[in-house]
Amino acid sequence: VSDDGLDRVAAPRVSHGDPCGAGDAFAGSFAAALAEGKPHPDAVRHAVRRAARFVAEGGAGGFAARRAATLADGTGAGTTVPAQAAG
Repeated sequence: VSDDGLDRVAAPRVSHGDPCGAGDAFAGSFAAALAEGKPHPDAVRHAVRRAARFVAEGGAGGFAARRAATLADGTGAGTTVPAQAAG
């Protein structure tokens, strides 16, 4: 915590990637960390790291590649239910 009472968190340097969606990745990760009971400063650090990783993985533009990788690993995590089956 600095003299002005603010806790500054340095973001990891990302050399490439699409920043579109980084704020959403941060907000979701921050909220999830708080819901898990992490203290506020730890939740912020977690969210900053997660948002940086999201950008490095291609940001919003990388969704298709991440989905294909998820399906290829055999877990089925991240798959969607076809509209006709969602009923």
